Amino acid sequence: RLLDGSYEVNEIWFDNVRVPVANRVGDENAGWTYAKYLLGHERTNIAGIGASQRELRRLKQMAAGIERDGRPLLEDAVFA
Repeated sequence: RLLDGSYEVNEIWFDNVRVPVANRVGDENAGWTYAKYLLGHERTNIAGIGASQRELRRLKQMAAGIERDGRPLLEDAVFA
């Protein structure tokens, strides 16, 4: 529960649910596997991946212009 009294996460439990085969999505008893896959994609939406990729490209450009022992830092296995 949050300070304002609201909830950030909700849980809903269904017991003894029957779904006709024609209405089933995917394989029987594989719902949690599908949900985990979808949650993995959902969470990347809030991870700032675009900004991270942009900064990584910028860092690689910088490392290509800095030399260490006569070689670009980008080619150093310890750095990379």
